[in-house]
Amino acid sequence: MVRLDARDLALLVALGSALFALLIVATSRSAAPVYLLTLPPVVTGGALTFAAVVARDPADPVRPALPRPVTMTLPSVVLVGALVLSWYATTAGSRTVPFYLGAGLLGTGVLLQIAFVSEDDLSPTVLLGQVLVIALVVRFAALATTAGYIGLDTWSHVPTYVAGIAADGSLESLSESKYYYAPLYHLTVVATVLLADVSPRLALWLSIGLVVPIVTTSLLYVLGASVLTPRWATFAAALYAFSDHAILWGIYLVPTSLGLVFTLGLLVPLFRIVREGYSARSIVLFVAFSLGLVFTHQVSSVIAATIVGMAVLAQVGPSLARVVPRAGSVNLLWLFVPFVCVLAVLLTITPYTGSSLGFAERTLLFLRETYLAEFGWLNLAIELGAPEADYGLRPLTSPTYLLEASGLLLFAAAGTVGTLVALRRATHVWLTLVCAAGALSVVAIGTPAVGLQNFLPSRWFAFLYVPLALLCALGLQWSVRRIDPATATVALVVFCALFPGVMALAGPATIDSPTFPEERITYSYSRAELAALETISRQTTTPIGTDVLTVEVLTRTEMAPAEIAAPEDADQEVLLYRESYADRPALFDDVGADVYETTTTERRYCATRSITYDNGAVHACVA
Repeated sequence: MVRLDARDLALLVALGSALFALLIVATSRSAAPVYLLTLPPVVTGGALTFAAVVARDPADPVRPALPRPVTMTLPSVVLVGALVLSWYATTAGSRTVPFYLGAGLLGTGVLLQIAFVSEDDLSPTVLLGQVLVIALVVRFAALATTAGYIGLDTWSHVPTYVAGIAADGSLESLSESKYYYAPLYHLTVVATVLLADVSPRLALWLSIGLVVPIVTTSLLYVLGASVLTPRWATFAAALYAFSDHAILWGIYLVPTSLGLVFTLGLLVPLFRIVREGYSARSIVLFVAFSLGLVFTHQVSSVIAATIVGMAVLAQVGPSLARVVPRAGSVNLLWLFVPFVCVLAVLLTITPYTGSSLGFAERTLLFLRETYLAEFGWLNLAIELGAPEADYGLRPLTSPTYLLEASGLLLFAAAGTVGTLVALRRATHVWLTLVCAAGALSVVAIGTPAVGLQNFLPSRWFAFLYVPLALLCALGLQWSVRRIDPATATVALVVFCALFPGVMALAGPATIDSPTFPEERITYSYSRAELAALETISRQTTTPIGTDVLTVEVLTRTEMAPAEIAAPEDADQEVLLYRESYADRPALFDDVGADVYETTTTERRYCATRSITYDNGAVHACVA
């Protein structure tokens, strides 16, 4: 077998990406998702950049550094800026485009501090503190200015499941749900309700809402500090905290959010075992986080199992391929096999809502049926009805969809360089991150392109960003030591200027108040809308006709029976018309069928029906 050197490998990656790009262009007929059209050129550019500078000797040239007075002042400026953002969101009543731009500007300020603060003044604690302040403000501004809950699934988890557990003192409310054997998220919120004597909604914020941004950012730094310098470990943590899908699961507080915490926690002992071998402390931590994960969320557990499986592959794969040296000698099967076995048992006994089959059996059956019916190249499967749906997976029919892809493209540009550096270093940890990034990318980006949504690919992005953030930081750390100071400075400034802003504006980070409300579904309700839902629900016993998302809220909370009613095709006696229909898209068909989003007027929706209720935000139309 031939062992490739670093330059050959980079050129091979560049060539492969270029050929893939040509394949997409030749076969797409304008139907290819944004990511498939944009990622190959970006990966090609990253690989060619690596090939161009890999032969240069590393150096520590004199680079621009922030003066000490500036370094001492900027943290206060960031804190004041965060307070201004909080005030603005409260005054405006929601997060708006100026809020997102302000958050991006603060994020840029922190990234520039991390990149250019002198070694003598570098303080990861101070820098991480600023990252966490911005992260908390961005997330809690969404939570505090939204009535009810953000997203869809939260309307089941908190008003129904958590409230039921708190009232009954048992898991009876979960008995027919897949969470009966994974109740840790619900029990965490219930415990907060009881201990803090607060409402379930506030308890959700005080428990999951606080834990997710603080713990994920801190754990990402811990992971980075094990393989990177403190500066670049802090940079990686900041990239993750500011990323769109990390923000998403900090405002859309569901079991996936807590599953993300446990997955990052699981990686800490895994990396320690890979580097130092087995120890009692590492084994106990791995088992604790593994059990916490499998008792919290099934999809997150499968993702974590995939990452651990990639660690096994990173150990045995290189020695078989002879492309890079053998990664390590710690036998990770002792971790992987028990973890997968416990997960398989729980998935087998977990009930599947609406089916007599177990969760695992029903999922496999559904996968087989979907594969036979829908699998096909560029037979796109788009999660329109899911708040986490990434519009970078859509065909490029709108320029704004490029914004959805911009953050990941920046990750990919520096991450490609980092991947090639990691392959050159060929340590077990770095090869694990490369394999994990590859495997998660295939599910998150690849499976929708061939018609498969069974794996909930949009939920994999937040987990994909973990290895991407570390590889991105590695690529930047490696590059700035090999290119001239002026070029390195410009590249870092441009990256730091763009990344936080495009991530803050992206769709997954703004589901409560979209940057482009005329193109994105809004997954939140105003107080007037929720008041109308409660009033209209008390006044009727027949199914209410309305859009998909409102149907979900009404049925999940058991407020009232409800059915989907499309414009000009409704036969329900009572229709619920929201004023937002006039200028914001709403979903009026089942996900997976002929899904479409549209705007509609009251005249078109209610037609000749009489309006019996109108509070300015919602109308009830009765035949």
